[in-house]
This record gives sequence, structure tokens and C-alpha cells, in this order.
Amino acid sequence: MKSFSFPRFWQTLKWDLQTNRRTVVRHWLVMLTLFFFAILLPHACVITEGDRVHETYVTYDYINQAEYDALPAEEKASYEAQEAVFDDEGNTIQMYARERPNSVTPWAERVEEQHQVTALLLLVIVLVYLEIGASFFLSNMPRKQQGIAFLMLPASRGEKLLARWVYAVPLWTLMVLTAFVAGDLLRYAVQPLIGAYHPGLMTTWLWNQGGNLLGEIKTAWAEHPEMHSPTTGLLLFILAVQWWSHTCYLLGSAVFRRFSWIITTGLMWLLSSVASTVAFTFTTERYLVDIATSRPDSTGFNLTSVFFVLLGVTNLVLTWYVFKRAQVVQNKLTTL
Repeated sequence: MKSFSFPRFWQTLKWDLQTNRRTVVRHWLVMLTLFFFAILLPHACVITEGDRVHETYVTYDYINQAEYDALPAEEKASYEAQEAVFDDEGNTIQMYARERPNSVTPWAERVEEQHQVTALLLLVIVLVYLEIGASFFLSNMPRKQQGIAFLMLPASRGEKLLARWVYAVPLWTLMVLTAFVAGDLLRYAVQPLIGAYHPGLMTTWLWNQGGNLLGEIKTAWAEHPEMHSPTTGLLLFILAVQWWSHTCYLLGSAVFRRFSWIITTGLMWLLSSVASTVAFTFTTERYLVDIATSRPDSTGFNLTSVFFVLLGVTNLVLTWYVFKRAQVVQNKLTTL
């Protein structure tokens, strides 16, 4: 079959989901559990009983002996001597410290800050999977029988390739996001029952932060029209690099049967190291500085974006040709 048919593509995707439904449910439950404990544990030790949530932290200003001697007598009274420290040469330095004005932070606010950091870290996990998820688009063929069943489906290779990509990247990314939201809701329901400090939903905080960020970007876009071109150039460059990286993982999954994302990451790091070495060897330092400090709307910057887009297209074409010739052979590192 050489023509592309959306009904056949949809039937292939449904077959894929039905065949891997147990894997999907099992992994979703595992992600839900991990997100639940990742959100819960940082705050579970903060008990609301007693006065602990009303405790405060205090920060200090530190000065050395020379700075202390230069202060007026009335200001010296606010400083207290601290333990001596040593500089890089081994000399003893006497330090003084005083409580910083208006530095008292309630314990609850500190917990909220930790809550926000955890939310951002989990968001990074989602974004990382969105990048490397293409490495798993052939993960339904670890066994010979599964590989034969998939390759013998009454659909074209293009339909099978697209169905696998939709399953491995968008659908699994949706699974990660829904598991995160479900874990957050479960933590929100369980946390008061164990007497732990009860911050708000991480999902709500992330949503509000995203809305605030978009509002600031909209305001800056309206107030600084001179930044439209550089901002657009930088955004296109980031998207081009992400496109190239994603297609690298896609090609790696088509070539390597096992440990594809690890091998692909290693090869990308090696390629980047070699390219950097060649650039520093055969170009002048002034040229590299010019490239590094160029505006995102410059010709060189735009050509770099086009270069990464073309590399991504090349990876996609190679993925297509490798997938068309994929063999169901066990005990091999590659599919070739």
C-alpha cells in the first residue's frame, strides 16, 4: 500500500492502543504513584498541629573585619561577632552578622516556595519526555510475535509510522500530564487526613503562573515593537533545534532495537562535541564571538535555524527508509 488513508491510520492506531492497553494502564498507575509521592513527601513532615507552621526564618547580613571597623559606633552595636573563617590563602577572617530588616518569613510561605520548586521540576520532566518520547515509538516490537503482528497489519508503512508516533509521543505525553493532575488531586485529598501542611493544588499554581507569563509577554510585545523581529528569530531557532533533536530520537528508535534513547543521547553529545571542536579549530575566536553575540534576527542566526530544520527533515527521511526496511530479528542491537 502506497497511498495514505486516514480510516486505515485510525484503525491501526486503535489496534495499537487495544494491544498495549495493559501497558498503558500499568504505566499510568506507576506515574500517578510517583507524582503523588513526589508532591506529598516534601510537605508531609510539616505538621499543622502546634505552632510549627507559625515559626519563622531569619536571614542575616555578613561583613568582614575591615568593613566592621569602618562602621560608625552606633551601627556596630547591631552586629554580633561570628566564628572566624579562612580565605583562599589560609588567612583568618573575623566575620560579623546582623539580622536583616524585614527578613522574617513565615514557615508556611517557605513551604509554598518548596511547593513551587517541586511543581517546576515535575513540569521539566514532562517537557523532557516530550523531547525524547520519540525514542519509544517502536517499543511495541520487543518480541518477534509482536513485531510480525505489527508489520503485517493491512496498512501502509506511512500509516503505521504515524500511528506509532501518535501513540508514543502525543498520547503518552497526555498520559504524563493526566497522571500529574491526578496525583496532585489525590495528594490534595489525602494531605489533610495525615495532618500535614496543606498547600494548594500545584496544577492551579502552574496554570496561574502560565497565565501571568503570557500576560507579561503580551504586554512586553505591545510596548517594545523593536523586539518583535529578534524575539521571533530566537523562537524559531529554539523550535528548529527542538525539531532536530526530536527527529534524532525518532531516527534512533528506528535504528536501535534496545536502549535507543541512551544510545541516541550519547551519539548526539558526541556529534555536538566534535562539531564544537572543529568550529574552535578552524575558525577564529573573533568569528565565534560574533556568532555568539549576534542578534536573533540576523542572517547568520536565521541560516542556522534553517540548517537545523534541514537536518531534521534529513532525519525524518532516513527514519522513513529505515522503517520501511525494518526486520523482525531478535538478539540484535539494530533493526537493520
